[in-house]
Amino acid sequence: GTMTQFYTLLSQKLKAQRGRGMDAVIVGNHDVRDANYIANMASLAASGVPVLSVNICQKGTHTPYFAASTIVTIDGVKIGILGYTTQASEVGASLSDSIDVVNCDWSSTDSSKIHLADQVKDLRTNQGCDIVILLAHIGHSSLVDPAAPLLVDDGSTKLPEVAVTGHWHTWTDTVWQPAILNYKTIFTESCSYMKYLGELTID
Repeated sequence: GTMTQFYTLLSQKLKAQRGRGMDAVIVGNHDVRDANYIANMASLAASGVPVLSVNICQKGTHTPYFAASTIVTIDGVKIGILGYTTQASEVGASLSDSIDVVNCDWSSTDSSKIHLADQVKDLRTNQGCDIVILLAHIGHSSLVDPAAPLLVDDGSTKLPEVAVTGHWHTWTDTVWQPAILNYKTIFTESCSYMKYLGELTID
């Protein structure tokens, strides 16, 4: 509860300073280990901070337990933020009857998986977003692991412009753009426990 209280306070302070609070937080692998942790995330969402994950779903469904995405408009630019939680997350016993971690891919005919391309396309086409950010609780290069890539430049839909990643407790000094995505998505990773805070300016 301490971290969610901190995030609530931080969001309030940011809102007082710049007119908007935290734009979004992602459900992490630890958050699904206990019902109390999920309750903390729910209280954070209730305080006005969007809690996201496209693939932490209500048991037996593809319906997100919180929200799959959120939209913010900054200086007239509509930005869609899509949340993804590592499929390696282990659901704790107290949540085993209420939550599933659903596997994802970019685009396929496998109906058991959530297709991120469809989610991104919806944000762009139906929601009118100019930019899409993938907020992902997964180590950065796992997104483009050739064995099971979550982002693929296959022409099915325009890739997210930015991927904000985590989970590995590592960091990148600068952003990088994977060659396998034809340099179309900017990746950033900022370690853990707010040891490193970064600022990314996009024009």
